[in-house]
Order: sequence, then structure tokens, then C-alpha cells
Amino acid sequence: MRENAGEDEVRRTANNRSLSRSRSRVWFNINENKGQYEMDVKKFVEAARMGEVTVSFEKINDGGLRVMPCTLNRALSGDRVPEVYEINEESDNIAVWCIDKEAWRSFRIDTVVDWEITV
Repeated sequence: MRENAGEDEVRRTANNRSLSRSRSRVWFNINENKGQYEMDVKKFVEAARMGEVTVSFEKINDGGLRVMPCTLNRALSGDRVPEVYEINEESDNIAVWCIDKEAWRSFRIDTVVDWEITV
């Protein structure tokens, strides 16, 4: 089942992280086996290929929050994203072109708190 969280709707995951959504469509899937919401990787990748997205995630090293503007769009990356760039939907990580650092960065899918299309 796919959930599109509304502007002031809040979902709570099994590990008690709040997921609040605002400004744009942000898609999460509910994993009925785990009883929690998970990032819809396919929707994220589609949005990143179209333009800029902002992803917020918990950093592994210190638990801090990183808010990262990123893309998988060839033009926005200055042709640094290959024309054919496959992301395995079963992977635990996603590599993206980080716009503010002008370098490749990756994040773990299970640490994503929020993401939105940047307009």
C-alpha cells in the first residue's frame, strides 16, 4: 500500500522516528511485515532523474541530521551522471550527485527521514 502523506499528517515508524511531510509529494511505502513506513526508492530515483531533490537523513557516524540537495539529472550535474545509471531497488544505499558539495555522495535508505522535490 502506498501512502502520500499530507501537509500536516505525521506518521510514526516502528523505531519512533516522526515522518512529517510538507510542500511536495513525498512517497513512502508501508511494509506490513515490519509495521513501518519505508522510502519508495523508485519514486525517489524518478524524481532525482528529473531534477533536484532534497533528502534528509541521519548520518551514520554521529547520528546528526544531514539535509542534502542532490540529483541524478545529467544536465544539473554538469554531465557527471552517466547516461545509463542503474540503481538496484534492493540496495541498502543510493549514490547521488550532491549539488552543494559538487561530488558523489551516498546514504543508507533506512536512515532517510524525509525527501522532497526541490522547486
